[in-house]
Amino acid sequence: MNEPLTDPREIRRLLQDCSYGIKRIDGTEVSIGVFSLAGGIVHKVNCLADINGLSCEDKMTLMAYHSLLMFEKAMDQRIEESRLASSIFVHTKHR
Repeated sequence: MNEPLTDPREIRRLLQDCSYGIKRIDGTEVSIGVFSLAGGIVHKVNCLADINGLSCEDKMTLMAYHSLLMFEKAMDQRIEESRLASSIFVHTKHR
């Protein structure tokens, strides 16, 4: 998939495939032994929503929240890694 999906029906279908481990969120097939982080989030949210009898709207709210939370944590980690790498570079450069 080159372009992001815009049709909610196609997005729901893709999210269902992600939940079952068939596809990654970018639409490509899941390789054996390769973990899809997005698929893991979708699966956990679907299970949580089903157990608690949540509506589809609440399920999508949970999915958006957990996806954004994971994204934010990943970006924080990347920023911290960049800071550490640049401080190591500056420290060794001035020796």
